[in-house]
Amino acid sequence: MRSGLVLLALGCACSSSTPPEITGTLSFGGKAVTSMACRPGAAAHIFVDIVTDEGTLRLEDKQLSLGGEPLVCDKLDRSWGGGRRPDNSAYWRGTLAFTCHAEARGEIVGDLVLDCGKITAEERKQLDGQRTDLRDEQRKARGSGSGS
Repeated sequence: MRSGLVLLALGCACSSSTPPEITGTLSFGGKAVTSMACRPGAAAHIFVDIVTDEGTLRLEDKQLSLGGEPLVCDKLDRSWGGGRRPDNSAYWRGTLAFTCHAEARGEIVGDLVLDCGKITAEERKQLDGQRTDLRDEQRKARGSGSGS
């Protein structure tokens, strides 16, 4: 009687090289923030929270706030895409560059790239398509300014 050897290969996520959800810099009153996490959500609008030891920043509907208090910003540049899933969870991906002021914290400066909410390959493909479509529309709009 012969005995056989069966090999079973299992995938291991132990050395997964998952990119960080947030890269870039953030400072409160000139002090660099060393620990950040992002948390996307959905209410009337898709939003993203940037959770730090200094407080939680939220970008929602073209407004940046800290702990629920709107910030006054000299610069607030954002380029993003996101969505709400059938289970009501959300995802948010984009860039956020800002210089804002909080009365108690002084100047808050950030230059961040965010990829929040465990975006799936299909969601990423959809976001990439939307970004391409938007850039095409912007390019066409710039080119249509000439009159005859």
